[in-house]
Amino acid sequence: MRSGGWPAGDSEERQSFLLELSDALRPLADPLAVQEVASRLLGEHLGVDRAAYTELKADNEIMAVARDWTSPGTSSVAGEYRIDEFGTFFMGPLRKGRPSAIEDALTDPRISRAMYESTWSSIGVRAGLACPLVKQGRLVAAIFVHQSGPRAWAEGEVSLVAEVGERTWEAVERARAEEAPQTNEKRMRGQKEAFQAAINGAKLEDSLAILAGLVTEETAGQARTAFYIADPDLTCLNPIRGAGDMPETYMKQVEGFVIGMDSLACGLATATGRPVLTRDVFEEPLWKPWVHLAKEYDFRGCWSFPIETRDGKPLGTFAQYFTTAREAAPRDLALADVVTQAAAIIISRHTEAQERARAEEALRASEERYRTLVENVADHAIFMLDAQGYVTEWTEGARRVKGYSAEEVVGRHFSIFYTPEDVASGEPERLLEQAAREGRAEREAWRVRKDGGRIFWANEVATAVRDAGGLLVGFTKISRDLTEHRALEQERERVRAGELTALAEASERERISRELHDRVAHRMGVVHQSLELYAALREADPERAAERLDLARQTTRVALDQTRALSAELKSLQDEELAEGLEAAFGKLAESYVPDDVGMDVSFSGEESAVPGPMGTQMYLAMREAIRNAVRHSGCSRIGVKVEVRDGELHSVVEDDGEGFDIEAAANATPSWGVGLRSMRERAEMLGGSLRVESEPGRAPRSR
Repeated sequence: MRSGGWPAGDSEERQSFLLELSDALRPLADPLAVQEVASRLLGEHLGVDRAAYTELKADNEIMAVARDWTSPGTSSVAGEYRIDEFGTFFMGPLRKGRPSAIEDALTDPRISRAMYESTWSSIGVRAGLACPLVKQGRLVAAIFVHQSGPRAWAEGEVSLVAEVGERTWEAVERARAEEAPQTNEKRMRGQKEAFQAAINGAKLEDSLAILAGLVTEETAGQARTAFYIADPDLTCLNPIRGAGDMPETYMKQVEGFVIGMDSLACGLATATGRPVLTRDVFEEPLWKPWVHLAKEYDFRGCWSFPIETRDGKPLGTFAQYFTTAREAAPRDLALADVVTQAAAIIISRHTEAQERARAEEALRASEERYRTLVENVADHAIFMLDAQGYVTEWTEGARRVKGYSAEEVVGRHFSIFYTPEDVASGEPERLLEQAAREGRAEREAWRVRKDGGRIFWANEVATAVRDAGGLLVGFTKISRDLTEHRALEQERERVRAGELTALAEASERERISRELHDRVAHRMGVVHQSLELYAALREADPERAAERLDLARQTTRVALDQTRALSAELKSLQDEELAEGLEAAFGKLAESYVPDDVGMDVSFSGEESAVPGPMGTQMYLAMREAIRNAVRHSGCSRIGVKVEVRDGELHSVVEDDGEGFDIEAAANATPSWGVGLRSMRERAEMLGGSLRVESEPGRAPRSR
């Protein structure tokens, strides 16, 4: 710096300029206007090409130039810059509270050719002077002037720039202090206007556009805006068209923007619930696949703010786009909070209204379908009762089944549908008490029609109806005429019982035939042969003939005993064997048939009364066949029998510890055994069940 300019004391010209500056700044209430006027007056007074007041962001690394003054033909440098771009030799003194000056950046040895080209030359500067504003030990702002050619800065010029900086800082802070209440009031008015629009039924985009207008106004049009709403699954974002001022063509290209931790901008802000503030998208690696959009739509700074409910549920995002690189200041963040908080309420209200409308429409459609269904069910009486059992609603199906019209039955107690015996026993009241207690009650019984008191067999279900608070308000009742169905079922059971009986008789005939063949016929053959030998030897060898005659007599007695035993078994099955139930029958079978050296354990669980008689008989016959096979063929020392009644089904198992066998080979090699197995399987299949035999050589067999 050279000596010269104003002397050490205040000169008349200097005082005149400073007085003009104070008079110009005093009435200004806008901090940006203060910076703009101060820069213009200083630049014109010093005859420089550019003058500007710049502020440091909270991180002390970014300089923000909101407005600057330039001479004709000189470009503006409004925007944000990293302070290290101009070299530590220039910025270092500023951090320490001292002015920093460059007389000719092109020839200054501290500035490399590359730095000159990338910074000083790129903004058209050969000479520069900057004076710092350090408050409470921190560099908060600076005022600078630039010259397009070389310039030696006089001490008086340096002191004047420093003085202008101090007065500008005081005026900016005063304006901000005065502006804060006005700004808050303006923001509150904007919120109120947006809320009122939403309450009055304005479209979502129109209400949000009012909030976006706050940002446009406060940033003097530097920020373009957009709102995005999250889909119900929180997988992607879609733009709310008309809510901001980003072009429609841009909106089309960002439809379905992915939400996630690997996303960027709005997608990342929604996933994390925190703002994503990108100073310069061209410097952010995550933006690389999207930089073409930034170029096409001319933005560098991109700020994304999440919109959430009070309990943290993501709703969408609010985005701001700037043509220059830009850091978010506390004022910017406070404004974004105002916008996103109001937007969350408006979007939530809009979403709830949509969901409510969809639910109401679905309810109306469901009620209509239900009513159509109920009215067209011909064989069901569907009607409503109040909490005391009086009919409140009646359907066409109920008229067809019960015989009453709505006029005849509404208001009457539903006990009119019951027989006198059921009414006297309190059955109607018991049905409703059970439904109220358990939520549902079902019966099958005789009920009464209007037409002459004719009764019919009905299945009826009563279901309790409660309000949102759990209070019983009534019952739905569904009755179905099952008279014909019951008659058909009874006939089917009769036929089924006949089939089972016939199967049992056929099986017994097969078994008796087998026994007659295997035991009686064999012994009768021995008798016949002995008698033939007796006749042949009677004269030639009387002694041997007598032996043959004795053998014939003994064998005949054995055959007679076996025949009587078979008859007794058949008579016992028909008259006595099952008289005391399945469990007792297996016990008697163990005593009468199983040899003393073979132990037989019987396990029975469940309610035997739930087993229909024909089913129990056929199951017993099949298991008896399995027990007999074990005794005859396995060489076992123990037989286990397990019978279980559960869930309306009958399960039985017979197992022994004898030698196993090849099922297929045994069936092919032993016709009598195959007949027994076949009869067991046929009995099970007739009952709608199945038979499974598990065995192999060396392994104990099991039938179930």
